[in-house]
Amino acid sequence: MSTFFSDIQGFFKEQFDGRYIGIVLAEVSRVDPGPFRRFFAEVFHRPSYLEAQLAIDPEFSFRTPTGLRRADLVVTLDGLPAALVELKFYDKLIPSTRSTPTQLSDYLRVCRSEGFDFLLLSREPPTFAQIEEIRGKRQHFAHFSQLAERLRASRHPASQMLFEFLREKGVVSGTLEPGSLVQVLP
Repeated sequence: MSTFFSDIQGFFKEQFDGRYIGIVLAEVSRVDPGPFRRFFAEVFHRPSYLEAQLAIDPEFSFRTPTGLRRADLVVTLDGLPAALVELKFYDKLIPSTRSTPTQLSDYLRVCRSEGFDFLLLSREPPTFAQIEEIRGKRQHFAHFSQLAERLRASRHPASQMLFEFLREKGVVSGTLEPGSLVQVLP
C-alpha cells in the first residue's frame, strides 16, 4: 500500500526527487515545525534552531563564480537565512567539470562566505572524500533516518505521513520482531 506522498510523487519525473522531497519537507515543517527544530539543533549543535522562529523554504538560488546554483532548501531563523540544505535521495552530488567546481565545493564556499550552516541530507552515505571536505569546512551531513526519528516522535498527522513515506522508501525500517530472523535463516 503506497502512502499519500508516494501517490503524489508518481506525477513527477524521477530526476525531480530532491525538489519534490524539499517541497514536502518545507510544507510539513510549516504545520509541525517541532521535529525540524530538534533535528537542526541536533545536527548543527546550535540551540538557536530551537529558540528562533524557524522556517524552511524550497529552492534557494545563489551565485557562484561560474553561474547560479540552487540549494534544495534554505532554513531561516527569525527571517534570515541560516542554513542551506542539499537533499540527495536517489541522485548524487554533481561532480566537477573543466569549467565548474563540484556542487559540494560551491555550497561549502557560499556557506562559509555568508556564515550559513550547510547540511547534506542524504539517503545514501556520502563518499569518504565528501565527508572529508564537509568536515574540513566544519559543516554537516546526515541521513534521512535521523530526521525520520524526529518525525516519528511527533503526533502531528503530517509528520506521521512523512515518516511513513520515508519508511516506504526504505530510509527507515519497521521494528524487528525477535523471532523473524529464525524464520529466514536455515
